[in-house]
Amino acid sequence: MFYQFMLVGIGGFLGAISRFGINLMVQSYTTHLFPISTLFVNVLGCTVIGMLFGYFRNHHLLSMLTMLVGIGFLGSFTTFSAFSFETIQLIKNNELKLALLNIGANLILCLIGVVLGGYGSSYFLRAR
Repeated sequence: MFYQFMLVGIGGFLGAISRFGINLMVQSYTTHLFPISTLFVNVLGCTVIGMLFGYFRNHHLLSMLTMLVGIGFLGSFTTFSAFSFETIQLIKNNELKLALLNIGANLILCLIGVVLGGYGSSYFLRAR
């Protein structure tokens, strides 16, 4: 069990610093207000997770590699990749209603979470 945590942790560390590096690089080339670096990372992460899980599935690779790359690296690089992969799995399993619910719930609840988190932090900072 400890070994599994180490794999996810190492992958997570590498994914986080990769995301940070890519964000810095993309931001140095653009001055747009649109968050292009986040979009770039999300699209790249989703593409990579699709390729890797397709390869893992066809080659029956060990779950250790899935933990290192899929959960660890891509999980910290972008959680959007996991959301996208799970949504596609629902669609492939003919669970269109659940896929749409997943899309809507993630989008709406996460946006609400950002707003409520902002209000909540403002409230708690003023209360001090």
